[in-house]
Order: sequence, then structure tokens, then C-alpha cells
Amino acid sequence: MPQISPSKWFTLYIIMMMILTFMIIQFNFLIKFTNNMNFDSIKHTNYTKINWKF
Repeated sequence: MPQISPSKWFTLYIIMMMILTFMIIQFNFLIKFTNNMNFDSIKHTNYTKINWKF
């Protein structure tokens, strides 16, 4: 294992967290978009329940 300075580890950690949060936000928008595309009321209620849990 090569020695990496703590500042580099910290920046790497921040970048990874940003990417993860961005992916989660994108996934949430995708669920909402598919939710709007579906006009089935039963699926709509199920998706809203899942969104409220998060």
C-alpha cells in the first residue's frame, strides 16, 4: 500500500460522497418520472409510500 496524505484521502472521500448523493438524487428523479408516466392509481400510491419511507 502506498502512503497517501490525509488531505488526499479527505478529498477522495468528499468526491465519493458527492457522486453517491448525485446518484441517489438521479435515482429518485427517475422513480418520480416513471411514477408520472404511469397513470395507474395503485402503482402511484405504492411509489409515494416508498418515497415517504426515504
